[in-house]
Amino acid sequence: MCIRDRGNAVHPDIAALYLRHRVVLLAVARSVLRDTPQRDHVEDVVMEVMTSLGERPPTGPVLNWEAFLVRATRNLSLIHI
Repeated sequence: MCIRDRGNAVHPDIAALYLRHRVVLLAVARSVLRDTPQRDHVEDVVMEVMTSLGERPPTGPVLNWEAFLVRATRNLSLIHI
């Protein structure tokens, strides 16, 4: 799920990652934000995670994208509480 540019740098394919993991990421954000005033911002949190991934991709290899994205979604959801 990564794309290499001409300089041989690796960038994640954000669209493919989003489509593959969106159900899980939405569930994670929903579970964290469930009983808070921010419960309606679940989709915003997931999109913010994906946007930040495009702007600041990981510097090293990611062995498990789902685990990486779940952790990022959980952490960002907690910040929004």
